[in-house]
Amino acid sequence: MSKKLFLPLFTSLLLYFSVHHVYSQQCGTDQRFEEWKLATPNWHDPIAESTTNQQTERRSGKIIIPVVFHIINTNGPENISNEQVFDAIRILNEDFNKLNADTQNVRNNANAPFKPLIADMEIEFQLAKKDPQGNCTNGINRITSSLHIDAGDNVKSLIKWPVNRYLNIWVVSSIYSGNGSGIILGYSNFPFMSASTDGIVMRSDAVGSFGAANPLYQRALTHEVGHYLGLYHTFQGGCNESQGGDLVADTPPVSAQFSNSGCNPTNKSCANNQYYDQWENFMDYSHGCQSMFSIGQKNRVYGFLQSNDYTRKNLYSNENLEFTGILPKAGEKPFAFFESDIQIVCAGSPVQFMDNSCNGLVSQRTWEFEGGNIQSSNQPSPIIIYDEPGEYNVKLTTTNSVGSSSYEIKKYIKVLPKVAALTGIAESFETNNSFSLEGITQLTGTGFDTFAKANVGFYGNNSIKANITNSNTGTRFVLETPSMNISKMAGMNPKISFMVGYGRRNSTAIDYIRIYVSEDCGSTWKQKVQRLSAQFSSSVGFVSNFTPSNQNEWKRINFSLSEFETSTSIKIRIEIVSGGGNPIFIDDINISQYFTSISDIELDALINIHPNPSTDLFNIHLNPLFLNKETSITLFDMSGRNIATIYDNNIAEKDLIQNIDLRSKGIKPGIYFLKFETNEGIFTKRLIFAD
Repeated sequence: MSKKLFLPLFTSLLLYFSVHHVYSQQCGTDQRFEEWKLATPNWHDPIAESTTNQQTERRSGKIIIPVVFHIINTNGPENISNEQVFDAIRILNEDFNKLNADTQNVRNNANAPFKPLIADMEIEFQLAKKDPQGNCTNGINRITSSLHIDAGDNVKSLIKWPVNRYLNIWVVSSIYSGNGSGIILGYSNFPFMSASTDGIVMRSDAVGSFGAANPLYQRALTHEVGHYLGLYHTFQGGCNESQGGDLVADTPPVSAQFSNSGCNPTNKSCANNQYYDQWENFMDYSHGCQSMFSIGQKNRVYGFLQSNDYTRKNLYSNENLEFTGILPKAGEKPFAFFESDIQIVCAGSPVQFMDNSCNGLVSQRTWEFEGGNIQSSNQPSPIIIYDEPGEYNVKLTTTNSVGSSSYEIKKYIKVLPKVAALTGIAESFETNNSFSLEGITQLTGTGFDTFAKANVGFYGNNSIKANITNSNTGTRFVLETPSMNISKMAGMNPKISFMVGYGRRNSTAIDYIRIYVSEDCGSTWKQKVQRLSAQFSSSVGFVSNFTPSNQNEWKRINFSLSEFETSTSIKIRIEIVSGGGNPIFIDDINISQYFTSISDIELDALINIHPNPSTDLFNIHLNPLFLNKETSITLFDMSGRNIATIYDNNIAEKDLIQNIDLRSKGIKPGIYFLKFETNEGIFTKRLIFAD
């Protein structure tokens, strides 16, 4: 096949598969609606009633609806940025106020006279500024839980703000589709469904248009908010004469879900239609073509918004807008409150602060930035640069004619060196009790548990244990390295590797291991690896409360860091998430160009100690690759105490360090560990000093 023939064919195939992938995405509202109807046998359909088909009153100005986003996450891609949420609000407000540029593409001809039907819904969505307890908020609420995977109404039990005061939107990584096919992008309750499950659940890649979002899905939230406000799909009733489409007069019925997936300009899926299908409608499945609500749909929505029978009416009341902080309170002083886009930053990087004060209207503000390039500001969103490593206080004072308030957070900004001193890590857990020898720390707080020292290891006698049980599902165990400068390993295939001892409890309990990488001193994290329990389990069969008993019950997990090899300040997280399975044992964490737990033969080829055991002097023979390398050799006892520095110099012209005398250093006989640090790697070898 010639190259000229191949390229068009390849492009066509790519377009075909891309289009069909998009069209397999769908809304889960109908599925939840059917489940609710089965559980509610005496329900009636208010959408078919005339009271919801027309506006009962005209309002002056826009309807404003307070919104809160609950981001359910375990710090992976589903933990979307504030900016992505702000972008989703922007898209909603454009679509619901006829400000979206693609309205110009709406057809207006004899068979598709739709442009005059485009409705300005006159509805504005704003992130809440006060939470239900009256505290200032930015309307973005982050909840740590593994329920973001295959999520459903279960996430609503984690956190829910009063549904008569806020539109609750839960952001998750994936949504359970039951027996359905395709990916569910989101689903919503209709206004007349149960208040206990009211709100919208959305996949993180269907919120906004950048960051973790897929731009092809950016109208999915508009679609779900349409359901939330009382709109059916345009294909809801098919072509049935009496129950056609969505029961809105100016939206022609559509025969089936994906009738308009290709946005065919002359498609008429129902033979009894006077006009072509209105695939421009946000409530169709015409992905990529949606750009309008109709006037009839606006009337339907306002019927629900103005009805006393549903919670939607209270949302936009002045009392509720004051309660949620959207409207400042007259005659009240402001409550000072702020946040920044990041709190941990490399020296020299910018930090943007946001004044999120609430209650009374702010007439004057004063920022105080300890350690910043600007010490004070009166701007609502100043950008500050911190040049020197350290921890710095931030204070905001807001004022109006009634009074003032101040909000200060001590050590709010943590600034780390742009170029880290540490080059790699080798942690065997043999030489210390708190396993912070390499600066490794553990995350603590709600939803976290800590590793414990375990008296079982891969090569040595110790490891650490994430104590997973069948009753702590969702609990996270997280190790975080200090910043490292791995640029010295560029071209050497730097990697992280560690050994895992694990056996599965059963076939249904799924535990997770994830690896995250940060290149900006821990400001942001990217999930790079996810392993499910079946992928790192030993072949011992199902067992309860597993503990490894031999080397065959350990597996190595590794990930190449070559894409980050020029980084001068990289941090790595190892995260374990309980799925109700068995304990997970971790040993021999190594970040270098070598795999962890290299065999004794391989290690002896690099470093050989002889005699070992020794009753007197001993020698260290190093592989020639150590020549002309700065090398540090440190002695630790079995409790992890630093006993002595054996060598700290350049290995030049010889590869043998001779006649090391521990007795002259006052060191008593016992079992010790020698830690070798060089830009060729970090290694640990056991030394027995005998009587």
